[in-house]
Amino acid sequence: MIGVTDPKVTLTPEQKAERYTPAKYMEMVSTVLGEIDLDPASCAKANEVIKAKKYYDLESNGLVQPWYGKVFVNPPYAEMLPWVSKLIDEYHNKEVEEAILLSNPSTDTTWFNHLCSASPYRCSPVFCYIQGRIKFLSPDKSVRVNQPRNPSMFTYLGKNKAKFYEVFSSVGNILKPIQCHSEVG
Repeated sequence: MIGVTDPKVTLTPEQKAERYTPAKYMEMVSTVLGEIDLDPASCAKANEVIKAKKYYDLESNGLVQPWYGKVFVNPPYAEMLPWVSKLIDEYHNKEVEEAILLSNPSTDTTWFNHLCSASPYRCSPVFCYIQGRIKFLSPDKSVRVNQPRNPSMFTYLGKNKAKFYEVFSSVGNILKPIQCHSEVG
């Protein structure tokens, strides 16, 4: 097998960015969401593990497509702001019922602060900061050679926060709001 960091192999930037979420975490996502209606940043190969009813790939461009139902999104980390903005907009418009976003916890970025400010819309997100590093898979489903240098986090938007806490607290630390803005009198 040729690793993704093999000097004999030239990869496109898209191929270098390809990282598939391991089944262990997708089982957890499915436990919280039930069926996944949409993965807007995916491909056929990744969907073999994700098992979303529908997915958008690079060609169909999930940023310009409608989002709906229960969504899982693991977007390109180099382009987080448009993905987070789209997620918040679709959640605010009640097209997205529940969502789980996989990202790195870049708390100093515009996109992260935009995600945190989503709370006035319908309710604050809940974050799970993963202990250790996720061993993402390459397109051939082997563990990638060049694993992330940064940690990962899952962010939940929806009404089933207790279920998210129950399922994800086994793999990381949960940061949850004390109360939702909509609950403030």
